Amino acid sequence: MLVELGVVEQRYRAVLEVLEEGVPVTEVARRHGGARQPVHEWLARYAAGGLGGLADRSPRPGSCPHQMPAGVEARIAGMRRDHPGWGHPESGGSLGVRPLGRSAVYRTLIHRGLLDPKGRKLRREDYRR
Repeated sequence: MLVELGVVEQRYRAVLEVLEEGVPVTEVARRHGGARQPVHEWLARYAAGGLGGLADRSPRPGSCPHQMPAGVEARIAGMRRDHPGWGHPESGGSLGVRPLGRSAVYRTLIHRGLLDPKGRKLRREDYRR
């Protein structure tokens, strides 16, 4: 009877072969049909997180360091509501938090729905050289 093993179970067996049986990593990788680098990664993840560390992970990063903080976004939106006649460059300059680019303030206002994005001006169709 054939039994299909899950991904975590296959990785766990590979880790146990290396740790308990003392089989070299290259041999384990050859048996499982892969490279040795993933086996080293599984060993490190098993040492750090146990069996749960061998599960698939999301490739999404945990944070985005250059993203604008939510508080600054809220202050930009509040200034726009208080002063609707101001353009987007003035909104970012008077915050006093850190220097913000014009495009960052513009994107924030569009994202919050406080500004209608305008397309670029197109050339006239009847223009001829």
